[in-house]
Amino acid sequence: MRPPPQIPPQMENIMIKSRILIATLSLLLASAPAALAHHPGADLDKMMGSAEKFFQVIDEPVAPPFEPR
Repeated sequence: MRPPPQIPPQMENIMIKSRILIATLSLLLASAPAALAHHPGADLDKMMGSAEKFFQVIDEPVAPPFEPR
């Protein structure tokens, strides 16, 4: 039997870097849907207005009265 051919060191470095790149891209692609899943998009003002008592939309200058405790 023949021994397996030797891989030059430069080729080993390229292979290692490509494996790291593939792993990194895989993680980024896997986590992207989770980061974008719950963004309200165009309904941000309506959602923030219903969730936060003192949220004020810039276009509408009316806000509930604020009294510090």
